[in-house]
Amino acid sequence: MIFSKEYETLYHDMDASGAVSASHLLKYMQETAHLQLLPFGASAEDLRGRDKEAFWLTRLCIEIVKPLHAYDKIKAETWPSDDSRGFSFNRCFRVLRGEETVALAYSVWALMNLDEMRPVAVRDWNIGLELEPPVKPSAPIHCRLPKDLEYIPGGAYKVSYRDIDINGHMNNTNYPDVLCGFLPTQAIKGRGISELTLSYLHEAPEGSVIEGEYAEDPEESGTYYIRTYLKASGLVNVESRIRFKNLSDF
Repeated sequence: MIFSKEYETLYHDMDASGAVSASHLLKYMQETAHLQLLPFGASAEDLRGRDKEAFWLTRLCIEIVKPLHAYDKIKAETWPSDDSRGFSFNRCFRVLRGEETVALAYSVWALMNLDEMRPVAVRDWNIGLELEPPVKPSAPIHCRLPKDLEYIPGGAYKVSYRDIDINGHMNNTNYPDVLCGFLPTQAIKGRGISELTLSYLHEAPEGSVIEGEYAEDPEESGTYYIRTYLKASGLVNVESRIRFKNLSDF
């Protein structure tokens, strides 16, 4: 079942390039998914309060075909994918401006039992949503960081109240903008994200400090690999591949 919602982008959705940032684009996508689940009694609040469950994002890939700007009228579409298996709840997204597709995304989620901190199997959770075939963004769904590159320290970021969600950790929609903050200015200036792949490995709770490192692909200009660590434990927080294009090339 494909569900859609119309929006008008905001001036404050834009980043320094003048385009809607990847984090704000992701917010429109996930807001639409939440709205689809509301009539089924499966909102985040319903799941947490009634079933002691929550969806956690584990993997995400986005293709941005055309950048969005302030006050663009868009339609966000979302649907659960029919390739959901095992413990992987897969969900797809499409964003249109008029008749033009401007972004595609494919995501993999785990439904966690919060009391036992274990995943719930797909077969054990069915609210009657009709499944649809998946979309296939150009960005890979698996984030494989090359081991033979020299990774450069990109600084540190402290997770504060403004970053966290109801689960008490940094909301997944904030990561694209935070990760870009670990990159040098020349990597981003005058450019926009065309592909983004994220693998979420360990949560970053409020008060934690994440440290980032990055490397540019030597054979693919404008493509960067980013890894973040939780400073206190040394555990890998997120691994990401981000590809930029000059705004004039979209």
